[in-house]
Amino acid sequence: MVTIVDAVDPQGDLQNGIDMKRQELIHLGINYGFLDKKTIKCSQDLDELINLYIQRQRKRL
Repeated sequence: MVTIVDAVDPQGDLQNGIDMKRQELIHLGINYGFLDKKTIKCSQDLDELINLYIQRQRKRL
């Protein structure tokens, strides 16, 4: 799943993407286990989205 951040409301879309990726991660973890490649990849994607969110928050300060 690719998260696209909209230029009109980047924070809102990014938060939405994080929420969706978190739900996907929970689903994959339950169905495939925590060590499955799909689950690990999804976790890494979520980490990237969270890091991007943190970077944008720091720029706003």
